Amino acid sequence: MSHQDDDHLRKNIADFKAILQTAVPESMAAFTRHGNAVLDPTWLASVAMTCWGWIPAGTLTQRVSKACRVVGQVFGCEETVSRQGLLKAMATCGSELIELMTSSLATHVMSFKGYWTKSGKVNIAVDGSKFAAPRTKENQAYFTATGSGQKQYQQASDQSKASTVQVLLTICWHMTSGLPLRWITSIAHGSERNNAAQMLDSLPRQARLIGDAEYVGYPLWSKIHNSGRSFLVRVGSNVTLLENLGKHRLEDGFVSYWPEYVMNENDPPIVLRLFQIHDGEKTIFLVTNELDLSYEIACDLYAARWKLEIFFRTVKQ
Repeated sequence: MSHQDDDHLRKNIADFKAILQTAVPESMAAFTRHGNAVLDPTWLASVAMTCWGWIPAGTLTQRVSKACRVVGQVFGCEETVSRQGLLKAMATCGSELIELMTSSLATHVMSFKGYWTKSGKVNIAVDGSKFAAPRTKENQAYFTATGSGQKQYQQASDQSKASTVQVLLTICWHMTSGLPLRWITSIAHGSERNNAAQMLDSLPRQARLIGDAEYVGYPLWSKIHNSGRSFLVRVGSNVTLLENLGKHRLEDGFVSYWPEYVMNENDPPIVLRLFQIHDGEKTIFLVTNELDLSYEIACDLYAARWKLEIFFRTVKQ
């Protein structure tokens, strides 16, 4: 099997090199390393991306070893690192490396004419999904319901289930390219809405966020609206919309969102355009703060959002 892997690598060495050179920017070479770090940042970023992005099977130790071999053949070097060494390096500076690579890839996507924006905006699907994580003491303390100070269960089976480590990943996903622009991990029962609000300022100024019924509420919507960005979100019966407030009328396609607690604080309502969509089985209601957004574009954008669900399934596999 390893012989077949070597043949496959030799046949695709040029493709690997082109991908790595595109994904890892030249500015990575000037990256400031921490302390006594000796790993070349370009090499480190390439190994990490290869390990988690292109090697689907095997233990982490096996994947790290194979990633070092792949990157070594691509760049003509014999440098290697252990699983522990790679994880230690990523814990030290991984987030900064990822930021550089994500920004570089986004810039690369922008260079393709008509690929970065569609219908006047950068369309970003936002959603969350839960992933299993190793049941270490550290992970249990941070991520699970049985962490320090949390609920204890009488039944051993319930305790074991609650001790299962799950991580909530909330992601902002560029819909045209399939590029994850930003993401946040949190405890499994964390808030996707809060996570989305936390990522907002790092998104493009002309971003349009497309989300399901999880992404509702005045705090999130007002923050998006006040930032100059826009949203297209599905709403359910738990959201009360005012049909005729001021000059904005339902018969003209407009509604207002003004919860009572917002009224009491003298904060303004959010004026929205309401879309009613039939998917063949049920009626879906969408709202947006883009008052001139057309019905056709709204339908197309919300339908395309489901590609993010496919992305999550692919990652989990």
